[in-house]
Amino acid sequence: NQEEVEIITDNKTKETNEIMADNTTKETIKLSWTPFSSDYLPSSCEKLPSHQYTSPRKFYLIGPKSRELTIFLWKYLTYASVNEISWKLVSKDLCPYPPELLPFFQKIFNRFARQKVPDLSEWPKGYAPCWFWAVQPDVWETCANGVKYRLTSNYTQWREADVIYMNYPFFFKIDDPPYYDIYEMPPRNSGQVWWLEFPTEGLGYYWFVGLKNFQSKFDITMGAPAKIFDIFQPTNGLSKDKISEFYKIRIPFDRKKSDVLVAWMAGNCDPKNNRNDYVQELMKYMAVDSFGICLHNKELPDDIREKYNMKTGETAYYKEHMYEVKVDVFTRYKFVLAFENSNCDSYVTEKVYDPLKSHTIPIYMGASDIDDFVPPNSIIKVTDFKNVKDLANYINVVANNQTLYESYFEWKNDNTYKNFCKACQQSEVSYVCRFLERAVWV
Repeated sequence: NQEEVEIITDNKTKETNEIMADNTTKETIKLSWTPFSSDYLPSSCEKLPSHQYTSPRKFYLIGPKSRELTIFLWKYLTYASVNEISWKLVSKDLCPYPPELLPFFQKIFNRFARQKVPDLSEWPKGYAPCWFWAVQPDVWETCANGVKYRLTSNYTQWREADVIYMNYPFFFKIDDPPYYDIYEMPPRNSGQVWWLEFPTEGLGYYWFVGLKNFQSKFDITMGAPAKIFDIFQPTNGLSKDKISEFYKIRIPFDRKKSDVLVAWMAGNCDPKNNRNDYVQELMKYMAVDSFGICLHNKELPDDIREKYNMKTGETAYYKEHMYEVKVDVFTRYKFVLAFENSNCDSYVTEKVYDPLKSHTIPIYMGASDIDDFVPPNSIIKVTDFKNVKDLANYINVVANNQTLYESYFEWKNDNTYKNFCKACQQSEVSYVCRFLERAVWV
């Protein structure tokens, strides 16, 4: 009958579909060419393209220019630092926020609060600890161009903010394309301007910050190197008064150690370059005192430990006086390994500045444009030598020639400090006012 025929037909159709599906899976998958292939490949700071525009990028603000702007500081570091205080305590005093921030605060709760205190009751929807509102006190300033602003972290007034200022993008990082979690970022309100400041770190670990598809989320960016960011900001910018400190310490040649010429101190043992391998190779040709966590082979001198109240076996890293300890140690050596954790353009840190303060010669690995960030003829670059052995031979030559050694400190004879560097100096204008210099009022 007709019903039986329909059942047989349906079964045949089903069987045919299953056979076709099985054959389809056995066929070779064919992919067409895609212009997005590079966006799916892990990158590095060396592979990032230049984002410079034919004319400087600007952003628009609604006038009049005389009104006070509200700039909201989206400082993600705030939530990580709460791990050092009681989540239960801060969760007793709650403040309201608009519903568009609900997914964000739920993620904050699960990521930080619940991990720290598993039995903590979830915050009521629309409320979060008022501690977040107050950890960044409001700041008022009038820029040189007359623009007034208030910098705040008052989430209750989130909607009224003219600018969302993000200066801690590191938690946005994920392992898979597009390599940043857009859901960790604030929602984009119509009319709000987005700023990005990339501070104190290099693109070696956070290269996603340099990707064009990430930077396109922002109206304007600040960081290093200049070829990627709208506004150049040195990673370790030095103010004029800080530069004067480099001229204070002078150690006579004969007071430097002669048995061990080189010191090193590093706490990041998983760098993005080959610095650990390079140090191990150098140790084959000469003694290197390593005081840090990485390749540790030397304890701090007793007088330095006593000065800073440090226990035997305790390294300088993660201590309150870490930088002072490093300078005190380095003054005793003729050379210090100033190896960055990655070889990124314009990523120049205290690694090279600590030995310069200590009146010792930095042996540098890192930024290819390092000459723009240090005094002329003040460092030895590993890239100037064919191999580690050639570097070791040159170190011995300089160490045994007082005239040659002291030539690396001729920059200290310029008391005007004008020739200290080309690109290391910190602007005297605040970050916010530097951003506002690019504003167009409509």
